[in-house]
Amino acid sequence: MLPVWVVLYLVAFFSLEFWDSLEGRRKGRAIGVIVADIASTILIGLAFAGFYYPPLIDPLGRSALPLFVLALGYLGIRTSIQLLRTPPDPELSPQADAMAGHVGVLVAVVFMAPAVAFGALATVRAW
Repeated sequence: MLPVWVVLYLVAFFSLEFWDSLEGRRKGRAIGVIVADIASTILIGLAFAGFYYPPLIDPLGRSALPLFVLALGYLGIRTSIQLLRTPPDPELSPQADAMAGHVGVLVAVVFMAPAVAFGALATVRAW
């Protein structure tokens, strides 16, 4: 059984991805990109939950680690592209806009850290 905090974390994790997918579709992002985003997020979330409940990740066996690395790399590249395409905020000074971007990245990294760390441990254990 998964601990309550893991379930709450996964709900927040998947909710943010769902919101990002809806927002991306509204802005004209291709369906294929949205499907890849959702698939990679599900894989990372599954690996995270697999740390606490190994039967979730065990069926993937030795393929869990390469799939996890692929999903993480894909999300990293997509995030970088998304950050590069984000136009500067005209209401902020260039320094404040840069600081807001850095704070946003910091919050995202801190939020993703448990999923990445425990997901990596679960996939290495499944290897």
